Amino acid sequence: RPESIVLAGELGIGSLNFAAGPDAQLADNVRNYRAAIATSSVPESRRTNQFCCTPAALVLESDREACEIGFRGARYHQEGLATYFFSPHRIVGSPEISSAPLGAAELDKAMAGRQAGGSLNSVIGDPAMARASVERFQACGVDELILVMQRGTVPHEAVLRSLRVFAEKVMP
Repeated sequence: RPESIVLAGELGIGSLNFAAGPDAQLADNVRNYRAAIATSSVPESRRTNQFCCTPAALVLESDREACEIGFRGARYHQEGLATYFFSPHRIVGSPEISSAPLGAAELDKAMAGRQAGGSLNSVIGDPAMARASVERFQACGVDELILVMQRGTVPHEAVLRSLRVFAEKVMP
């Protein structure tokens, strides 16, 4: 929530955010955080002044494969969080969350949404798309990304491949 981002700045602490929404909204959140931390009563030497986001991530050589696996895991994780945190009732047992692959139209929509102007909530795709997503986060003023790859249905083998591809082809 925007008010908690400002409060973090006022308290002189870093801000850890779920990545969601358009670039302009994220950039506004970063600006509001920076303005609040600049006027914090906490001595400057004790301020954290770091704005961090936690996007869903999966980077593989094949853009389509990364999206098929990564967006399915991201959907599962988001539905799980929503089930537990927004349900008016206590959840007992396994929640009813889809682990099925995304349909073709849903996958195409998720892939198209990664472009500038779409929601900035993931680093999912091939190395070129991952670099473009990271650059969008940087342009918004984000200091740090905690890339969350082990979401729901993402196989461990895919996470290991993603770590390797990201390290070799996106980080440099």
